[in-house]
Amino acid sequence: MVTQKRLTGIPSPHLTDMKKNRRRCTPEYDLRFSRYFGTSPGFWLRLQLDYELMRAARENGERIEREVQPHAA
Repeated sequence: MVTQKRLTGIPSPHLTDMKKNRRRCTPEYDLRFSRYFGTSPGFWLRLQLDYELMRAARENGERIEREVQPHAA
């Protein structure tokens, strides 16, 4: 049986923690995932950032809208 660590070089506990949102994707992991899945470098980091921004907007967006006034040009 081929393990995920052998396929990607990422330890299985790290992969499990990433799936459970307890560990972030690092630039090195991004490169490993990109190589394994055939995606462009940066794809996994951008995906993570998009998720985190969406989550922050959902959790704090209304409060930020009330607290922060746009800068007048």
